[in-house]
Order: sequence, then C-alpha cells, then structure tokens
Amino acid sequence: MVSLVAEVHRARGAADLAALAAAQNLGDSAHDVCRVAQTVAQINGAVLESCIVQGSAIQVTVIRETNNRSIHIFMPTVKATARAGYLL
Repeated sequence: MVSLVAEVHRARGAADLAALAAAQNLGDSAHDVCRVAQTVAQINGAVLESCIVQGSAIQVTVIRETNNRSIHIFMPTVKATARAGYLL
C-alpha cells in the first residue's frame, strides 16, 4: 500500500512541476507552453497526456508508469492532473 501511495505522489509531483514550469511561459504560444510541460513531465518520468491552455491558466495531465513490480501487475500506470496560473 505504501508503494502505491508513493507512485501516486510521484505522478502528482510530475504533473505539478509540469504545470508550474509551463505557467511561467504563458505569454508564449500554447504550443511552446505545452512543449515546456512535456519536457518537465519527461524529466520526472511521466508522459504528457493533455495540455490545455485557457487564457492565463494551464491544465496538464500526465501518465507515469509504476516502478514497483507488485503494483505494476494491477496498476501499470498512474494518472495525475494539475493546474497553474491565474485561475478564476
């Protein structure tokens, strides 16, 4: 159970970092902003599933493969979503 919680935290961390890094570039094109999110997600062991830029906010969803073999059998991936920027 502890390993599953750790895997979820790793996915959430990757999503949070990707959203925060991308939010720093919200003045750029949506493509460039999402490219930053993708790069940061990859650095943190995740794959960017979606990237939505709406005005001065961004929402990213990442998928991260679980590393623990006993968890991987039942839950091969963990998905997490994060938002950053000026949210109304």
